Amino acid sequence: MAQTKKKTGRHHSAIKAVRQAEKRNLRNRIAKKAIRLSLKDALDFAQKKDSSKASESLSKASSLLDKAAKKGFIHWKAVARKKSYLARRVSTSLNSSEAKTAPAAA
Repeated sequence: MAQTKKKTGRHHSAIKAVRQAEKRNLRNRIAKKAIRLSLKDALDFAQKKDSSKASESLSKASSLLDKAAKKGFIHWKAVARKKSYLARRVSTSLNSSEAKTAPAAA
């Protein structure tokens, strides 16, 4: 946020709105980056078949998503969709290894 010399004829409210928008944008980007990283971690642990770490990162990602929805960074329906998708992917990744190792009941 570089300080620029104020020119005459500018509305003070518009200048303040720009400052607020920059702060909010930064805060939103940080939150969304943390969410993306936690989603990726959960999927990576699920791919590696590490169920304890996968469930731990799943709950962390779910918590971050809920907090983002509460603060308005992400729409609540988008959060629900992401949580559902993540839970389904983690579950299928972890259960696919159990299905392959277990003998098929004919």
